[in-house]
Amino acid sequence: MNSEYLLFNCLILGSSLLGPLVYKGGKFPHIFSALASIIPVAFVYIFWDALVTDIWWSFNPLYTLGIIIGPLPIEEILFFFTVPWGCLVLWVNAKHHFPRKIFLVPLVARYGSVLLFFIVGVYAYVNRLWYLFSVFILCGFLLSFFFLFRKGYISSVAMIFTGIVIGLTVIFNGYLTARPIVIYDSAYMSGIRIFSMPIEDLFYGFSLLWLVIWGYEWIQSIRSVFYEKE
Repeated sequence: MNSEYLLFNCLILGSSLLGPLVYKGGKFPHIFSALASIIPVAFVYIFWDALVTDIWWSFNPLYTLGIIIGPLPIEEILFFFTVPWGCLVLWVNAKHHFPRKIFLVPLVARYGSVLLFFIVGVYAYVNRLWYLFSVFILCGFLLSFFFLFRKGYISSVAMIFTGIVIGLTVIFNGYLTARPIVIYDSAYMSGIRIFSMPIEDLFYGFSLLWLVIWGYEWIQSIRSVFYEKE
C-alpha cells in the first residue's frame, strides 16, 4: 500500500498527541523548546540521510506516495519530526511520573563503554562498514560528552526512558525493515540484526533522540533562568 509509510508517521504523531490527553496527568513538551530542539537535529539527519540514500539504504516505492524531495520520499523526511516529537512526549511524561534518582556510573564502566564504541568504530572503518562506523563513532563522542557534562552521573529516568526507547525502536524500526519499507545494502553494515532491524539502527536512533532531548533540556534551562530574572 503506497500510503503505508505515511500512515506509520500518522500513527506515531497521533498516539503522541492523543496519549497525554487520554491518560490522566499526561503532559506535552513545551512547544517552542520542542520545535527549537527537533528542527536543527532533523535537518542534520535529513542531510545525512540524503547523502547515503540509494547507497546504504533505499526506500521501497510500494509503500510510499512517490512524493520525492531530493532523494528522499516525503515520509522519510516526516520521520525525523514525528519520531523525535513522540519521544519528547515520552521523555517529559517519564520525568513527571518516575522517581528521579541519581546514580554514579563507575569509572571503569564509563571508560569501558566509550572505548568499546571507538574500538568497534575503528574495526568498522578498517572493514569499510560505513554505517556501523558512523553510528558507533558518533555515539562514542556523544557518550563521552554525556559522562563529561554529567560528571559520570545518570538519572533513573534516563535509564527507564532508554529501556522504553529500545523496545519501541525494535518494534517500529523492525516494522519498517520487515515489510520492507526500508531496504539496506549489507555491504555497509555489520550484518547483526535484532529480528529484521540492523543493529546500527538502534544506535542511529539513540543519537538522533538524545541530541533532541539534550537540546530540549538545554533550551528549557535557558527559559527557566530567563523567567526567573523577570
